[in-house]
Amino acid sequence: MTIAIHKHNDMAARIIAILALIFIVSMLLVSILTTTAAAGGVATKSGQFLKIGAGARAMAMGGAQVALADDAYALYWNPAGLSNIKRREAIFSYMFHVQDMKMGYMGIITPRKKGVMGTSISYLTHDDIPGYDHAAKSTGSFEAGDVAIDVSYGQKIGKKYSAGGNIKIVSERIDSNQGIGIGLDLGGMFRMNKYTSMGAVLRNVTLKGLQLDKKKEILPTTLTVGVACQVPEIDLNLACDATIPSDNNAFLNCGVEYSYQHNLTARLGVRGGPANDSAFTAGFGYGFGLFSLDYAMEPFGDLGSSHHVSVQYRF
Repeated sequence: MTIAIHKHNDMAARIIAILALIFIVSMLLVSILTTTAAAGGVATKSGQFLKIGAGARAMAMGGAQVALADDAYALYWNPAGLSNIKRREAIFSYMFHVQDMKMGYMGIITPRKKGVMGTSISYLTHDDIPGYDHAAKSTGSFEAGDVAIDVSYGQKIGKKYSAGGNIKIVSERIDSNQGIGIGLDLGGMFRMNKYTSMGAVLRNVTLKGLQLDKKKEILPTTLTVGVACQVPEIDLNLACDATIPSDNNAFLNCGVEYSYQHNLTARLGVRGGPANDSAFTAGFGYGFGLFSLDYAMEPFGDLGSSHHVSVQYRF
């Protein structure tokens, strides 16, 4: 009985310490990043769809994944996390977004002797968009769509460090105008101890600007740093990220994930963002054998809600 009480007290103390660590680190990150972020105007870059996260698990946790990325969705969130994966995985995610937009994301990863390689494709489609001339007269409807293809690699550097990167080709089309750009993601992870990790990722660094009309525009670069903690005794994951967008102010995302008997998982999150975009997120997942199925819901105020469905297969 005494041993059981001591174990319970140790676990409670660890949870309190983890929560305190996340709170302190998050507040420091937000205060530092907010003062250093230089907003260049809201959504002034091309390829804005690249900011939309991938995978129902991540979105249910508010998009806090940069230090937690431990499955094939590390292809999007932090390619350094690929180095921790031991078997091949295939993923597919579909999102019913607001304003008649829909987004798909699919990828596959393969472990190698010295690292993990992968590739992914994401696309965003719109229903027909009504067009108008300078006199507000209807000109009929037109189509628009976006596609990104990534090639990824992640590898361990010693026992505590991991690094990874993505090379991406981005295509954006509006009516008869189409532009193609090239970008780069760079990620790193640091395992502080058995239960706590930190991560950072620089996304969408422009190697070749995307030109739709006469002006060539850069991709929406973001810097995200985060911390994640595990409480294995109760199958609990906690994560917080702080992000600096190149075209807006810094914001914070936080999430929690609880698994019951390693099969049924419940998730909650807080999504930060500009222009009153913050909201609570929620979702759940179920694993059976080598498959897992996940769902997430994200509210966007008067615009409605986004719904994410993801399937994952390990082989």
